[in-house]
Amino acid sequence: MAALDGELIAGSGTKEDFNLLQSTLSGERQGALVYALSDLLHLDSVDIAGPPLHERKSLLQEVLKDAPKHLAFSSHIEGDGDAAYQLAGERHFEGIISKRADRAYHGGRSDDWRKTKQLASDEFAVVGYTAPKGSRTGFGSLLLAKPDAEHGWLYVGRVGSGFSDELMRQVSAQLGKGGSKKPTAHVGTTDTDLRTATWFEPRSAVEVFYRGIGRQKLLRQPSLKAVRPDKSIEDLGDSDRSEVPAKVPKLSVSKKVRKKASEEAKPAPDRARPKMSSPTKALFPDIRGTKQEVWDYYTAVMDHLLPEIAGRPLSIIRCPSGTEKPCFFQKHHTAGLELVSSAKLKEKSGINAYYLVVEDAAGLMELVQFNALEFHP
Repeated sequence: MAALDGELIAGSGTKEDFNLLQSTLSGERQGALVYALSDLLHLDSVDIAGPPLHERKSLLQEVLKDAPKHLAFSSHIEGDGDAAYQLAGERHFEGIISKRADRAYHGGRSDDWRKTKQLASDEFAVVGYTAPKGSRTGFGSLLLAKPDAEHGWLYVGRVGSGFSDELMRQVSAQLGKGGSKKPTAHVGTTDTDLRTATWFEPRSAVEVFYRGIGRQKLLRQPSLKAVRPDKSIEDLGDSDRSEVPAKVPKLSVSKKVRKKASEEAKPAPDRARPKMSSPTKALFPDIRGTKQEVWDYYTAVMDHLLPEIAGRPLSIIRCPSGTEKPCFFQKHHTAGLELVSSAKLKEKSGINAYYLVVEDAAGLMELVQFNALEFHP
């Protein structure tokens, strides 16, 4: 048994492959994923986080000699960051990470490592949109914000490029109707297009490429990198580029939560259940359990499960590639979910967030289609 550190990649791990990674994790596409491993923390119940990195990586390379092809050793160049950065650019990688080879392992961010990107990117909350122009439909651009200690949320610009036709349709459906003309983030700019913009409370995360920050503290030449269903609004407080991470908003739980969720979620009784894709996908490889069997299981226990979770804020565990591959925790509503409702709940910081709410069998089975294996109301 071992505890490993690394990064999950699709294809060759280039910037162009990032969308492939996201769509594979969401279950929309079938891509080959590789876990590129860069550190070894525990081995056979022995804690080895204390020795220097170069020793841990040497041992990691030995451990991976006979490893399956989906586990790869992340190699490095010693002492020549310029050469590594140039090589990363030639191979269309996003950038490089430089680490102190003589240091022990420490979780979280520290002065022992630095990320240097070919093109800056960061994650932001979607807080609204502008109307489409010309032949474009759906929306013109998404309004972006980041956590801010003084204002709660700070408007940082808008992104309208980098969307495929399919992604435009998905995001447009997620935006829905409603909203307000009153900004939900602090706006320190005189951008005239914002006068007719539609605003709402932060509800989903996107990652955006950009070329620096302008004089009005707005992103320069932003372009969508990916929609991030794996990122919650709270995660944005730990940005790659934040000098001081913002405090992460936490849900304030009270007796009013279920009542509030029931009032704000939109019930849709007797709706048709979604179609299932990839029925033979192995979600429980150790027992050869397929997606079809998971689907059949939740259909069988529907009458027992649904009364316990309907109308309540919900957290799920999603395993797009099965239980032997990386899984992730999700509680916020994201693009692509059409049958699952949402509840707007105020968190301790005063910020509203949109939480998953299942109202009927159709909504529950849509989450199963998205490879949800666990449901936690």
